[in-house]
Amino acid sequence: MRHLLLALVALCISVGASAQNYIEVTGYAERKITPDKFTLSVVITERENRGKTSLQEQEKDIREALKEAGVDIKSDFTLVDNYATYTSRKSALATRKYEVVVRGAEQLNEVMTALGELNLHRYSIEKATCTKTEEIRSALRREAMKDAQKSAMELAGAVDQSIGSCIHISDYSSGSGDVDFYTGTEGYAIRGASKARATNVEYAVIEAYDEAVMEPEPIEFSTQVLTHSVRVRFALNEK
Repeated sequence: MRHLLLALVALCISVGASAQNYIEVTGYAERKITPDKFTLSVVITERENRGKTSLQEQEKDIREALKEAGVDIKSDFTLVDNYATYTSRKSALATRKYEVVVRGAEQLNEVMTALGELNLHRYSIEKATCTKTEEIRSALRREAMKDAQKSAMELAGAVDQSIGSCIHISDYSSGSGDVDFYTGTEGYAIRGASKARATNVEYAVIEAYDEAVMEPEPIEFSTQVLTHSVRVRFALNEK
């Protein structure tokens, strides 16, 4: 019995010695992001009006326009579909669909302006992505830790104490991977008329077919916010 009591006393002394005062705080960081990579869909058809314009001629015009806008044709301009739509039993409308990758908002404005001047059948922004999100999330994680440290130092200093080493961290991530921005903006060419169509991208493609081409407004994407928070315990030094 005596040996059991001595063991319990030793355990209590050990627990008391290892117990440590600490301060627990939450750190937070956020950053607004905008897309930097865009995937466009371009559809062309053989036109019967005012003389047939072949798909090859239209593709050549598109390639030249995209080159002028700085698009890498070899890697960022791809044929994704080639089909025919039958308008009658004896007539078919040949159609091709291309995918164009645009890098940067400035280049996107140049490309959309160039495409608008070609009187294309249809073109649209299918996808907009921020490709630097992992890099940004890493930076936010560090900023959240710094924010937690600053809060702990202020709270401890208010009672004339200081913080020691970090003894526990709970990390709360806001997600992973690239962030996609929904778009769906399309441009159409319509004979003798102009058409504007806008989505949450806050952009309207404005074009007049067989008339003076109207300059589109610069594309502006609504921002998204990445956040990161941590819950941290710092050892609290005695006075």
